[in-house]
Amino acid sequence: MHRRCLYEQTVAEELALHQRSSSSSGGDIDSRVVEVTENFVALVPYASSGPYMIVILPRYHATGAPEEERGGLDSSDFTTTTDDLIDECATILQSCLKRLHVLLEPDFNLVVQTAPVAQRGVQSAMRASAFFRWHIRVTPRLGAGAMAGFELGSGFFSNSHMPEDDAADLRDVMPPLLPSRGKGND
Repeated sequence: MHRRCLYEQTVAEELALHQRSSSSSGGDIDSRVVEVTENFVALVPYASSGPYMIVILPRYHATGAPEEERGGLDSSDFTTTTDDLIDECATILQSCLKRLHVLLEPDFNLVVQTAPVAQRGVQSAMRASAFFRWHIRVTPRLGAGAMAGFELGSGFFSNSHMPEDDAADLRDVMPPLLPSRGKGND
């Protein structure tokens, strides 16, 4: 049996569900995927801490091993990400932020989560790519629905939104066209 980390399993299941919902003529399957590129997927998590939260996850699996075909790329460590993957990630991030802006015009928190520094202390004994993927989490701050004393004090989060509905709302938004980024443009 092939073992996968939770992030890898989540990406596989969400993309499979999204594929079934895209090909379903009755529209009876709801997808939580907002946008997909060759190497990244943006989705509204099944159990997010608030409405319209978006998580951008790498679709690739790379261990950082020297024999890795991507030249030492580690999917748990953001700092090993290549420039072409950063550009692709920036494009999907920009599109998601524009979708949020058109739909809600919210303030938001943006967090890039990456594995601990390798070869340092306790981390040197574990291989983070076996259980973790770096990712970006965008959490809109929606006024009265934003986290407050109950959530911050208890660690329990109340979210009255269905993730499939949030993802459908975000997919329905057509973000403004992005300017093309040619080589040499900064």
